[in-house]
Amino acid sequence: MLVPHLSRGMQSRIQEFKAASYMILAQLLFKAKLKSSLLKTLQQVIAKVSRSVEISVRGQALSKIL
Repeated sequence: MLVPHLSRGMQSRIQEFKAASYMILAQLLFKAKLKSSLLKTLQQVIAKVSRSVEISVRGQALSKIL
């Protein structure tokens, strides 16, 4: 299955790995007709990653202020 690898890539600190994962995901969403269960899983992964990035960014901004 590709989803675990994409998920790990989206959460990676290695920018090239992260970018490649998002590019692969974009190509999949553009070219393939995905089942609703897979779309729901991908949506959950993206939501999880975006929350962790938001928390990280806010923490960094707060540490710079203090």
